Parts: sequence; C-alpha cells; structure tokens
Amino acid sequence: MRYHSQREPMVYPKWMPKEFLILILTVLSLIVLAQAQSQITLDEITINVDGSYSAHTRVKGQSQIKDIVSSDGTIASARENGTNDVLITGRHAGVAVIRFRDAATGTSYRVTVNVKERERPNPAPPSPIGNHEKLDDKVEAVEIKNHATVGEPIKQNLPNGGRKETFKNESGQVVEEREYDKSGQLTNTRYIQKVYPNGKEAESYTLNAKGEMEERFSDPNGKVTRTESYKDLNQYGQATTKEVTEDGKTTVYKRDPVSDKWVLQNGKQNANNKKRGDDNKGGIDKCLVGTWLSEPEKVEGVPEVSNLTTGGGGVVLEIKGDGQVTVNYNPMMPEEIRSPMGQVTSTRVVRGTAKGHITIAKPGAVKVVNVEESNVKQERTVSGRTETTNLKGLGPVLGDTDLESKLTCGEATLTLTHGPFAFRFKRL
Repeated sequence: MRYHSQREPMVYPKWMPKEFLILILTVLSLIVLAQAQSQITLDEITINVDGSYSAHTRVKGQSQIKDIVSSDGTIASARENGTNDVLITGRHAGVAVIRFRDAATGTSYRVTVNVKERERPNPAPPSPIGNHEKLDDKVEAVEIKNHATVGEPIKQNLPNGGRKETFKNESGQVVEEREYDKSGQLTNTRYIQKVYPNGKEAESYTLNAKGEMEERFSDPNGKVTRTESYKDLNQYGQATTKEVTEDGKTTVYKRDPVSDKWVLQNGKQNANNKKRGDDNKGGIDKCLVGTWLSEPEKVEGVPEVSNLTTGGGGVVLEIKGDGQVTVNYNPMMPEEIRSPMGQVTSTRVVRGTAKGHITIAKPGAVKVVNVEESNVKQERTVSGRTETTNLKGLGPVLGDTDLESKLTCGEATLTLTHGPFAFRFKRL
C-alpha cells in the first residue's frame, strides 16, 4: 500500500475519473444544503399570559401543518389556525419552544416563545387622609372600557348551597359575577359598568333567569344609594313593573299599555323621579325603527382577520315600533376569507329570512324575545368542499333568545355587536 505525502498530488483510482468524484461531492453538498434549508427557526416572540401570536409558514401555497409540539404545554400551547398558520397562546410565565412541520414541503419550523405575566394597572397612591377615611361623594366614577373576561373565575360557595363565580378583565377589574343554585342552574348574572378610583363599584345591573333586571348605584364608599328593578315581563319581554328604592323608600311604577309610559301605581305619573331613558326600558328605542342595509361584517379587536375578509354585506333589517323585526339574508354578498398571501381559503354566505321580536334588554343592548319563523341557512366552502348548516334564531345578525347585542344607533347608522362580531347598517 502506498502512502501519499502532503506534497504529493492525489492519485485517483483508474476506475474513478476526477470529474465523477467532483460530481459526487457536489451532490452531497446539495443534499446537506437541502437538509439545512428544511429546518427553519422563526424569530423569537414575546407574549403575555392569555395572549396569542400567529406563526406563519414560509411558503406561498397552502401548507399541511402537522406534528405541533410544545416543549412545555404549561407555559405555551399551539394549534393549527388555518392552512398556513399556527396559533400560539401563553399559559404561564416562562420560556417554551414550539415545533411544527409542513408536510407539503417537508419543512420543520421552530420558534422560541417568551411568556410574560399580564400587565397590571398601577395601584392608586395612598390617600393623604388615610385609608380609613371616606372618599368625597363628588368623586366621579369611571366606565369600565374592557368587559372581556380572561383566565379562570374566582369561585366562592354560597350559604344556600350554590356558588358564585367572579370574572376579571386583563386589567384585573371585576367585570362580571354569576350566581348558581345548588343544582348548578344559573340564577343571576351581574355586570359591573362603572367603578370609582378606589376600585369600589359605582354602577352595575343584574339579570335573573326570568330576564328581569335590577340596576344598582353606589357611593364611593361602597354603600348602595339607589336601586331600580324592572320585572313582571309581558309576552314580548317588556317589563311592566318598575320599583325604585332610594333612602329606604320604594316607589312602584306600572307601564301604561296605551302610552307605553311609566306611571305611579296609583295612576299619577311622578315627573320628579322620571329618569331619562325610562320610557325605553324593556321597550324599543324609536331610533331603531326603520329599514337598514348592512355593510361587510367586522371582527372587532382582530384586525388581521377583518383585513383578510371581504364581502358579507347586503343584509336587510326591518324593525317596527312594537319590536317586530324581519331579517332578510337573501341579498347578502358572499364573504371571502383570504390567507396573508392573498389566496381565498374559504367562502361563506347566509341565505333565508327570519322574523320575530326584539326588546331593549338594558341600556345600550337589545335581545331577541321570540322567533316566529326562520329558514336561515349558512353555506361554507373550504378547499372546494361545501357544508350547509341551519342557523338558530334570527341568524348571525341578532342570534337567538339567549344572546344580547350591544347597540349604537344614530340618525343614519346602526351598529349591533355581540362578542367580537360587529354588524354595521345604513338606514334606507
């Protein structure tokens, strides 16, 4: 066997030409390069607990996302969110690595996720007069802007064998309380609307299982100063009795069936205690009456979804003075949802008509009282496959009797919002 010194030229076997060896080395280099390219590390991300982030694949066509794995599911979890996205959600503070694979290209992805605790509002500075002093009654209450609940509720057992669940928003404010009886049935739901700078509740309202409502007003020290109860609902869900309690005195009003006004139970209307908006409690705001044409639907707070959605307008909504409502979905334009690359990933259209009655559930909100007739159907097409679904109630615009919609009504525009979905209308 002959050994070559470093200065001696390499001698190739006669059976292996030099050009052939170079070709083999080139192929091996390309294989190594291809393997390196099949593993992509995405940019490191930072999200808050209960926050989310959508990681995108690096292809123009459709991906086939498989094998989604988190190094620590207690810190961050992930799931498929469309054809080219993986939705990552923060669970607890810490660092985790999310891995997934695109079976369409054979590419593996890796992203490091830093999860931070939710930001809490700065505590109010201590009062110069001491924590045990009462606040001035002239302190103004602040409306809670964000009523979306986050995290698990705080549970508390009640003396009657039931339980209470308290929900907070991402700022740590209590925004909702639910009470259940010992059988697990929901009996009361309380919504906090305004609070004072010291965190004490200022205004709230409670709905019971019958749909009856009680508004509660408190001073900055937590003392209830006034309550207004609306009860004895008629067949259309309108309250026929109103009880106002203030300074230990309760005044009872009845709804006049002719004028639809609140009058004292003895028949004499009390103009001094009449509050603006009382005439519409449990009734229909005159602003709503008319015929409306919808604009394309929006998803509030999720611009990346709304910006990728086109169409969907054209729904005709007719509201009468007695609360009768007719929704015609037949003129609706098809709604297209596109990927960030511009490809149509799915289409949706709603067809049919629905008729029923609505009422004012509380200030700034309406709900469906009953559904007289409905043949509303939804057609959704994904990857060439179409599914048809029968929709309940009055369809997506107003939903069923278990749903409330926030409303904003003007001379020419109307907005109905439930959850993240906002339906905007123009008056015809």
